[in-house]
Amino acid sequence: MLAIPVLAQTTTKVTIDLNDLPPDVAAQVMAAKKLAEEGPLPETTAMERAEEWAVFGEKFGQVIASVCKELNIAVNDFIATDVGKLTAAMIIWKVLGRELWDIFGGGIIWLVITMILWRSFRFFHMNQRIKDKKTGETTYISRYDFENGSYAMASGITHASIFVVFTIVCMVIIF
Repeated sequence: MLAIPVLAQTTTKVTIDLNDLPPDVAAQVMAAKKLAEEGPLPETTAMERAEEWAVFGEKFGQVIASVCKELNIAVNDFIATDVGKLTAAMIIWKVLGRELWDIFGGGIIWLVITMILWRSFRFFHMNQRIKDKKTGETTYISRYDFENGSYAMASGITHASIFVVFTIVCMVIIF
């Protein structure tokens, strides 16, 4: 008799007697044991994730359809109710919650930082337009005078560099 202790995620110890199993099932158990000992599974690719979402969409539709069948109502009527909307939102949030936080959070962070950088860049590097109401003449005045051109160039490069870095960081957060 060969007994294999297996640890589940709940740290419950399970003992499997391989002599009581058919040979093909025993081989599958041994293969699963080897996989568990090798460590965590590799991350899925974007294509595999897309396939998972497609399967989720199909199963989501089947679940809603079966609930509606049991309640003897049409799917559209169920989804139009408050309970149907809440059910759909809870199922979608359970599956896509983390991705939605990444997309909205990264987008909002990028938008706020970009607006701050744009206002700073406008103040330091763009002239203010002043239109005389009496004559209709337009003049431009500098909002900030740098001591020399190299300081202005350094400031411009700094603004652009910060924008590029934060854009890359936010892209990593989003994707």
